Amino acid sequence: MNIKEAIHLYLSYKESLGEKIRDVRYLLLRFERYINPIVELDEIKETDCQNFLNCKGRKNNNYTRYWDYQFCKLERFFVWAFSRKFIHSIPLPKIRPTIRHDFTPYIYSTILR
Repeated sequence: MNIKEAIHLYLSYKESLGEKIRDVRYLLLRFERYINPIVELDEIKETDCQNFLNCKGRKNNNYTRYWDYQFCKLERFFVWAFSRKFIHSIPLPKIRPTIRHDFTPYIYSTILR
């Protein structure tokens, strides 16, 4: 099964559950265009997914929260495909990087001064 067909099935499945899929649709269609719509799901490599995630998910050599968001959405798609035996292994990076949290709540920043 190629990636275009799998994404169409996944989105129709999510829609049938009553979920709002606008953001997921945008991300998966962007992933489809990045990979190539006629590529088979089993031909997608871990490096392809890593390069896609790094396109918008890194800033100044740091992983952003958006990288993590994209990873979660792709992971759900690939787990869905894996459970239906469309793929033999999930092609996402095995190790997730840690995401820096620079935000300090106002209440703590004023107390600690």
